[in-house]
Amino acid sequence: MNQLTTQDRNWSMLAHLSGGVLMFFAPSLGFIAPAVIGLISQDKPEVVAHARQAFRFQIAMTATIWLLGMAGTMMSCFMVGPLFWLLGFIPWIAGVLLPMTAAHRVNNGDDFNYPITGNELRRLR
Repeated sequence: MNQLTTQDRNWSMLAHLSGGVLMFFAPSLGFIAPAVIGLISQDKPEVVAHARQAFRFQIAMTATIWLLGMAGTMMSCFMVGPLFWLLGFIPWIAGVLLPMTAAHRVNNGDDFNYPITGNELRRLR
């Protein structure tokens, strides 16, 4: 692992945390802050990699929530729709809690890979 400067570590941590915070308050907007951090940090490849990971994870969680919501709406005439709506809380909880874990690990100087989106940091080395 490349040693990050304190500023790079803080930006990487913010990329993960901001996605989780936005996912908590506005589940459809969790990907915006990591995208902005990735765009303003173009000259720092490690920060961009962390922002890209957070962005991909938040997009995956947002898409899953929307798909489960649509499936629940379509299946509500068969009385199983609420089951899909309840299942939508699982990616929401993951979209809030996993970025906190990622931010903690990045702040400690470790790498973190989201379980769904792959290993972006391996490509840098």
